[in-house]
Amino acid sequence: MNAPVPDSLMLQVIKNRLNKMDCTTRGWVLRGFPKTREQAEMLENAQYPPNRIIFLDITVDSILERVCLRRVDPVSGDSFHLQYNPPIREEVRDRLQQHPSNTPGQVQQKVEEHYAYVDSLMKYYEGRSKRVNADQDQHTVFEEAESFVVNPLPQKVE
Repeated sequence: MNAPVPDSLMLQVIKNRLNKMDCTTRGWVLRGFPKTREQAEMLENAQYPPNRIIFLDITVDSILERVCLRRVDPVSGDSFHLQYNPPIREEVRDRLQQHPSNTPGQVQQKVEEHYAYVDSLMKYYEGRSKRVNADQDQHTVFEEAESFVVNPLPQKVE
């Protein structure tokens, strides 16, 4: 069983990466970190506060459908989705493999872990975050997220 990476080590790896020239000049995106309010506070205290945070809202059923039906061809490395992008050739279909973490039980556990912390993260990042309905087509989701990233944040009036 995989042990979780300690937060202090994770933060050090992230800091090392965010100090690279491309991140300091072009910006950066973190996916899946921070997961908890404590991690968010660590990131902030390390002087790496994200200026935009996007929370993707999607039903558990849609998550399970999207993740659990993903497959990879071990020969070509190509990715497939059994419902939305199945392989055309039966020979490819027969050799497809599912990543062990994409089983319903594993995905359900990750979803439950996410929901245990997401409310406190949303509250922590209030004013610089946006909830995006991810239970729609990928182009609409992208456009909504992109508009939040490229447009200036509203200024607080005091």
